[in-house]
Amino acid sequence: MGPRYWMGAGMGWERAADSGGFSLYQLNLLCQYSYGVGRGDERTLVGRHDFHDERLGAYWVLDSLFSPSNGFEGLVAAPDDGRERPDGAHVTVVFAGTNLEDDARHDLWATPGTFILPAGNPFCQAKEARTLLGQARRQALELGHPEAEPVLTGHSLGGGLALLLAIRNGLQARVFCAVDPWRVLDRRERRAAAEACADGRLVDYRLSNDRLTGPLNHLLSGRDNRCARVVWCGQGQDLLGHWLSGFSFDGSGALMTGQAPAGWAQRLSDRRKRLAAWRPHRPISPWVPVLRAIQLARQLVRDWIRLLPWATAGKV
Repeated sequence: MGPRYWMGAGMGWERAADSGGFSLYQLNLLCQYSYGVGRGDERTLVGRHDFHDERLGAYWVLDSLFSPSNGFEGLVAAPDDGRERPDGAHVTVVFAGTNLEDDARHDLWATPGTFILPAGNPFCQAKEARTLLGQARRQALELGHPEAEPVLTGHSLGGGLALLLAIRNGLQARVFCAVDPWRVLDRRERRAAAEACADGRLVDYRLSNDRLTGPLNHLLSGRDNRCARVVWCGQGQDLLGHWLSGFSFDGSGALMTGQAPAGWAQRLSDRRKRLAAWRPHRPISPWVPVLRAIQLARQLVRDWIRLLPWATAGKV
C-alpha cells in the first residue's frame, strides 16, 4: 500500500501519515520537475537528486518517458531510504501536464485527445501513461518489492491521467488541479471512481482561484471533479490560479488546506487588481506574439483535420 492521507475540516494542514512515502510538498515538486523530461532537465535524469528545498532531502528518478508525437512526459520516482538507495516500497509515477513552454501544439490537443475523443487518436496520452505505469511496477519488482503498488500523481492534464489510471487499476492518486476524466469512463469505472473517492484514495488538490481546471471540468462532467475528492488549498498568486507554485506548504511537507473558492464579486475584484499590477517581464516586439499565435493556429487547424475521423466517430 502507498502512503495514507488525512484531511481536517476548515483551515488546516494535510500530510502523508506514512513517513516512508513522499510528502505532498515533495509530490508537488516532482510534478514541477516532470515538465522537464522532454528537454532532459538534470532533475529528471535517472539517478539520485536533491530537492531544491534542502529540507526535503533527496529522491531517485528510476525511469522516464517522453513521446514527441503527442507531447507526453512523465517519470518514475522513489524516496531516498536514508542510505542513498531508492525505497522500492514507495515508487511513485509522475505525469506532466500541458507544457506550453516546450510543446504547446501537441499538449493543447492532448486534453481533448485524451479526455473527450475516442481512444486511439494521435493525441491521446493514455497509452504512454499505461506504459510508464508498467515501468514503475517493474522498478518496484527489481528493488525487491513486488507487492508495492505505485502511487500516481500529476498536474492538470497529468493529474487527469493519474486519476484515469488509478481508477482503472485500483491505485491511489494524489493530484493537483486535475482534469476530470469522467467522460471517458464506462459505467463500471464510474462506480469504481465513486467508491475510491469515498475511501479517500483519489484526491485533487485545487487552488480556489483556478480559472482553467474549474471551468473545463464543469464542461466535461458538470462538477469540480467527479473522479476525485476536491480539497481546496487557498489562492494562487498568478492570474490563472493554476500553477503548482501557488500551493503553500510547511517545513514538514504538509499542505495548507481549507480556503473555499471566493464568490464571483471577489473574483472579479481580484482579477482587476492582478491585471492592473501585471507587467511583462521583458520588453518584446508586439509582433512576436502575434506571429507565434498565427503559426500555432495554422498547426492546430492541420491537427484538427487529422482528428476529424475521431471527432465524428460518435459519442464516447
